[in-house]
Amino acid sequence: MYGVVSTKYEYLRIAPQDAVVLPNSNDKGGLVYMTGKETGVLKGGTTVREERDAVFAVIKEVNGERKVTEWRETTLFF
Repeated sequence: MYGVVSTKYEYLRIAPQDAVVLPNSNDKGGLVYMTGKETGVLKGGTTVREERDAVFAVIKEVNGERKVTEWRETTLFF
């Protein structure tokens, strides 16, 4: 996703700020919550945009390996 979004910007910086991982007690899975900030300037523009992001992921054990089975992201535009 970053590769697609970054082509629309002169520059784009993504800075993770907080992360919480809650492991399951019965397997290798769990939940992940992360917040961060994106800062950048759209191509052809001069205004610096700052956005807050939040990500939620579900990790499950699939065939003995950890896999992301659900991913949700939201962005707050300023």
